[in-house]
Amino acid sequence: LHRAAEGDAALELRGDEDLPPTGDRVRDVVRLGGDSAAWLERAIGVAFLVTAVFWFLFAQAPWLFLAAVLLALAHTGVSTQWVFSSSLITLQVEDRLRGRVFAVDFMAFTLVLGASSWLGGRLLDRHGFAPRELMSWLAGVLLLSGLVWWGLAPKREATTA
Repeated sequence: LHRAAEGDAALELRGDEDLPPTGDRVRDVVRLGGDSAAWLERAIGVAFLVTAVFWFLFAQAPWLFLAAVLLALAHTGVSTQWVFSSSLITLQVEDRLRGRVFAVDFMAFTLVLGASSWLGGRLLDRHGFAPRELMSWLAGVLLLSGLVWWGLAPKREATTA
């Protein structure tokens, strides 16, 4: 562990003294596409599509290994949505309010996760849905959510760093 900067309380992990700090490497990868709000918003829209497609394929997978690979690919989209939406919050919320906004964001995520898990279990147990059928429907719902995202996202010009 090393101090990130003089007078900065943040610590960062370093793997090798010859390499730049981890944050710099991650920042360089993200900047391949840009770091503007417009680029992040577009990437979130693509991530909705990636997740929906791979969730649908996961529901149809005939073998466990293929299902695992498809689920991992689907969650690259989920991860992109989570990280890039958090980055948008960081860009748009004042420093003094950011912690409160992230707390509300995480609380809402936790509540929706619990409610959707309960609803999914209820649909499987009480209403006769098969797991593959339910997963296909959920992929469709996510695809519709992505279309809403694309329709509501502000139209801005993307800039690259």
